[in-house]
Amino acid sequence: MYCGCGIFGLLKATSKMTQENTLSGTSIRQSHRKKLFFSLLALIVLLAMAVRVARYLVNPRIDKDSVAYIIMARDWSENGLQAAFDFGTRMPPLYISLLAGGEKIGIGAEFSGLLVSIIAGSLLPIALFILGRALFRNYYLALFAAFIVAVH
Repeated sequence: MYCGCGIFGLLKATSKMTQENTLSGTSIRQSHRKKLFFSLLALIVLLAMAVRVARYLVNPRIDKDSVAYIIMARDWSENGLQAAFDFGTRMPPLYISLLAGGEKIGIGAEFSGLLVSIIAGSLLPIALFILGRALFRNYYLALFAAFIVAVH
């Protein structure tokens, strides 16, 4: 009867340990790769925020649509919801409500609009990364798409 001792038992145990290390090594490599991808995604988000802040610092003017949003936000905060949408019914209410909230707390509709735009634009690469990863199951392509939308 063979008890598993000796050189054959040692070889069998060594090969089993090698297989386990190989399996755990691939999972370790994959976890390091995921950490790397998410670190790169965090850098891309910071890049997106820097690009949006730099754009405002270079050219601080607001566009004509922003003027309409600000007027509606001020109407909403001073006269109520109905007065705001009498000005224009095609405008999205979430953005206007965030601007009106900024007007109510005292930071102004212009500055709250700037904050909302910078934050939403900076978080857009995360959404595109998740969408690209889900659709194509490719981290490289998802990171590339996030980078493109960050600098656009």
